[in-house]
Amino acid sequence: MKINKINEKSLSEAGIQISDLPNLNALKNQTFQFEMNFGLPILPSAPGLIVVRGARQFGKSTWLEGQLLKAAQKNGAGTTFYLNGDAIDTSKTLYQELLLLTDLMNSKNENRIFIDEITSVKNWENAIKQLWDEGHTRNTLIVTTGSNAKDLIRGTELLPGRKGKLARNNYIFIPISYNEFKKHIPKNMESNVAIATYLISGGSPVAAASLLSSGCIEPYVFQLVEDWILGAVSLAGKQRALALALFAKLYERGASPLSLTKIARETGAANNTVVLSYLEIFIDILCLNRSFAFDLQESNISFRKESKFHFVNLLAAATFAKNRLHKASDFLSLPEADQGIWLEWLVAQELWRRKMKNGNSLESLIPFAKYGDKEIDFISDTTCYECKRGQASAEEFEWFRRAFPQKELIVICSTPFSSGKIKGITLHDFLSQCE
Repeated sequence: MKINKINEKSLSEAGIQISDLPNLNALKNQTFQFEMNFGLPILPSAPGLIVVRGARQFGKSTWLEGQLLKAAQKNGAGTTFYLNGDAIDTSKTLYQELLLLTDLMNSKNENRIFIDEITSVKNWENAIKQLWDEGHTRNTLIVTTGSNAKDLIRGTELLPGRKGKLARNNYIFIPISYNEFKKHIPKNMESNVAIATYLISGGSPVAAASLLSSGCIEPYVFQLVEDWILGAVSLAGKQRALALALFAKLYERGASPLSLTKIARETGAANNTVVLSYLEIFIDILCLNRSFAFDLQESNISFRKESKFHFVNLLAAATFAKNRLHKASDFLSLPEADQGIWLEWLVAQELWRRKMKNGNSLESLIPFAKYGDKEIDFISDTTCYECKRGQASAEEFEWFRRAFPQKELIVICSTPFSSGKIKGITLHDFLSQCE
């Protein structure tokens, strides 16, 4: 079996160069380069399996190539190899490719194999399991990326005892932070414009670079995202037309609670089970997050009541919006009510981003709560968050002290204030709190 060019260079005295790595080579000529901080600053030296999940167009492949180059330069010839899952058709082929590479390895130094988009290979975990059981990879760190969260979760769950003794195996390749984005904006850019620009980019480096260089998201970026999402729908054997109808319904209802039955009735889907199967695809590819209702009387999450569905990939939201958001002014010209919906989605994306960086499970929940005719957008262990587009005051939330006597409330609004456990901060300050 013929090995690829990168692996040939890895075996040579010259070693792997930037020019051998297409994404990294293209990056060196780009004006805007963003640091990707998702909780894995340095790869461990110990053997095992690392799985990095993330949406398309967020830089996973570029990050992987960067780590590959560092490893090759550090550990020398024959220690670092690469496979592209998109070019591998079956689990059997993956096994054969990996077996060949392990036979070529220089066992004296740290050995690493990088596999990009491993979820393109059906039942990829079978190859990893067989190689471990046969002893071929027990001294190797395997680093994989993929865009289908469910497939990666399922795959890693089927590998008990075969992932090494690493402190953490699973990572989510989250959007760039607002603070990282701000490092690249003009100093005279107004705060509302900066937030609007960051919002429609969704924290995607590709979209952010396009916005900062040309003032708008270039059409090819939207096309890449659209092809990826609708491709995932088609790959799952689903109807593209119904997927688009569901997107339209999510926009129409914004951040309002919805039942699956109501969504089915209003989109023409056969039943709520069909609706859920589509929504789970959007969740699996890290575009959407489901927020369940918190039952105050029972003090737990209710899985039967209406749910909210927040976009946690706002580039995907901008792609499928009825009127695409190409630039900051497109967002700023929206009606105030529509802006409020997008801002709540932005807060949802940020809270989700922080949880993923800290190693929380992808299934960790951020519920909302109702108290009579009042509502709190996001409930966590100690702190709750309410998103207001305009002004707010502590007096509006006195009821919160009765409903949640042990918790703190952060109101994200345009008028900062402080009153005991109820505080108001601006969206700029909220986004700037964490990397």
